[in-house]
Amino acid sequence: TLVFLPTFQIFIAVGILGAGSAFAKLPIQNAFKAKYPQAKALANCKTCHEAQPKLNPYGIDLQKVNNDFAAIEALDSDGDTKTNLEEITANTNPGVKN
Repeated sequence: TLVFLPTFQIFIAVGILGAGSAFAKLPIQNAFKAKYPQAKALANCKTCHEAQPKLNPYGIDLQKVNNDFAAIEALDSDGDTKTNLEEITANTNPGVKN
């Protein structure tokens, strides 16, 4: 038997079910903002992810060091000859070749 739900009920259900994955990343984003306040354009999911939940090279390196940003600042995670810190300082994504 098919049951049709009003649109608002579907919206609420999707919002509740999807909330866990969004909130799980928020502490890391907040830590990034605190560590690099000048890098406003990078304080989002795309800094570490290609698409949810797949990590980009920067996200993979960050995960390896238990989210210690300083530990990977000197690395060039995306292989474009700029260190992660140089890219963050320039507001370019350290996980995507620029």
